[in-house]
Amino acid sequence: RRLVLLLPAAAALVPLMGPTQAAGPGPSAPGLRLYQQNLLFDRHEDAAWLAAVAEAAPDVLTLQEVSDRNLAALAGLAADYPHRSVCPFASVGAVAVLSRFPAEAELCAEADGLAGLRVRTPEGPVWVVSIHLRWPWPFGQAGQVDRLVPLLERLDGPVVIGGDFNAVRWSDSLSRIAGASGTRIAGPSAPTFRLPVLGAPIGIDHVLASGAARHAVEVMPRHGSDHRGVLARIAPIGGPWPEAAPLSRP
Repeated sequence: RRLVLLLPAAAALVPLMGPTQAAGPGPSAPGLRLYQQNLLFDRHEDAAWLAAVAEAAPDVLTLQEVSDRNLAALAGLAADYPHRSVCPFASVGAVAVLSRFPAEAELCAEADGLAGLRVRTPEGPVWVVSIHLRWPWPFGQAGQVDRLVPLLERLDGPVVIGGDFNAVRWSDSLSRIAGASGTRIAGPSAPTFRLPVLGAPIGIDHVLASGAARHAVEVMPRHGSDHRGVLARIAPIGGPWPEAAPLSRP
């Protein structure tokens, strides 16, 4: 039954598959280095993944499917990334943001797969957000985006989002999230996942950021997940990021 239900979502995604080349690692500084990955709730290659993170040396991580076993593995990053938001979501695990920079504020949309930290970087404060969208129809992605849009619209200042969006870059869901957060997708599309049943490679893991020029991404290994990681170099445009106002409340 699950196989039959997945077919409409898979069929909707296949015609939208885009180019498979990702940009190189991009500029070195200033800016923000982000590692995005859906970890897979029952993965078993912790040592390789932790080594890959250490080598990439990101400033922040945006993660999905942070199950209890994955949360235990993240203890290995506690010294380098002491600031974190872990927000429960669905049976496969939480969404999370880890940061080496101090955090000034936190967001958690527990029912809708969003965690966020506003962190103070050397160039100023920036919201770092992790999102895990459900599959498209009939799995409720559109309604989830409906609920996330007002929250994203209230974020002040620069925003960087990493996530497993279960949607290609030119989908309506990505367009709405980008519009609500004032961001654009960093880098070209690249395959990060293979569709169930069909086995076709597709890009559904993305990084979005305020501004667009000089942002670049590179695709990383799976290291035990069913999703490849994405390493993004986010460079502020025209110098330091502006100061962010306090988070607006509804």
